[in-house]
Amino acid sequence: MKSFTSFAWLSAAAVTVISGCADPNAASEQHQLTGSLSYLSRIALAPESVAQVRIKDTSVANGKVIAEQKIDLDKQQLPIPFTLELKNHKLDAGTYSLSALIKEQGQVTWRSSPIGVTGKPSDIALGNLELHQVHEGEFNGLMQCGEQRIHLAFSEEHLDLRVGEQRFNLEQVRAASGARYQASDDANTELWNKGANAQLKIKGNAYPECVSTTQALLQGGEWQVVDLNGEDMRVPSEAEQVGEGTLNFSDDGRVFGQAFCNNLTGSYQLTGDKLSTSQLAGTMMLCADAQMQSERTMLEILGQAQRIEFSDSGELIIFAKDGRTITAK
Repeated sequence: MKSFTSFAWLSAAAVTVISGCADPNAASEQHQLTGSLSYLSRIALAPESVAQVRIKDTSVANGKVIAEQKIDLDKQQLPIPFTLELKNHKLDAGTYSLSALIKEQGQVTWRSSPIGVTGKPSDIALGNLELHQVHEGEFNGLMQCGEQRIHLAFSEEHLDLRVGEQRFNLEQVRAASGARYQASDDANTELWNKGANAQLKIKGNAYPECVSTTQALLQGGEWQVVDLNGEDMRVPSEAEQVGEGTLNFSDDGRVFGQAFCNNLTGSYQLTGDKLSTSQLAGTMMLCADAQMQSERTMLEILGQAQRIEFSDSGELIIFAKDGRTITAK
């Protein structure tokens, strides 16, 4: 696992990058949230690449951006330092997360998982933010067809479709309505998209109607935890066994899975994108210190779950009340 340094909160007299109307009753003191960006690969970035770091209210869907910085990367070396300037009172209520990305020639090529932040100068948040590469053609859509979750990547008149371990390249064909895609060598393999729903056939086998509702996606199958509030939980194949985190949300309101060491079980409620959990419990096995720490973090975030959303690449993000996150795929 990679280690993290801490952000530094410093008093300053600078102006926030993004702000609303000034509140004459609010405290005038401002603070800087500083950190750095890095990525493991030493791939050279294209000319005129730009990094974007922002803090956003994640307590609601499409929440307000509180602060943002854009960094010209033409002459930057890794790690890339950033400074977000904001007034302390702006983060007094709600849930806030920091995330970052890099755009090359207008396309997002590197992205971080969100990290919870607060407005308290005394709080220590996560430091160096590691970005993960967004590959060309990466799946950016998600639908649930009965018990089968499918991943979609649209590109002009083509569709890259993944169904379980199978992958299909489909081309758009004429349709009376909606958008219809078929395999060039098999007209019995197709996806017919009709707004929020779609019809799927694989080699003549018709699946139940595909939907993209929050409930259907959440309950569609097992989720593998890949990130705990900025810490990458994907273990290289040559690494020692350190356990895994998994989550399942059944249609009877039960949540269960593995918390890197012990099995977990409990109850959950989902209303729109609002998620809450209760009665979380687990087995009592002892594991290595790293596994136990990951388990504690996962259970703390899950126990404070407040809202979920699905990323552009189909990952499930669970936001806790304190802004920390679980990312799963």
